[in-house]
Amino acid sequence: MSEHGQIRINFDTSSATRALERIAAELPEPPADDENAAPVRPDEEQ
Repeated sequence: MSEHGQIRINFDTSSATRALERIAAELPEPPADDENAAPVRPDEEQ
């Protein structure tokens, strides 16, 4: 029974991954200066 659950989880994860990859391919590239960029901002160094 636990084996069936594991197989089901693997299939669900695979489907979700394909869906996310398809969605990500349609998104525009993020700007280079977004909040996930380097922590030190150029205007603060000067």
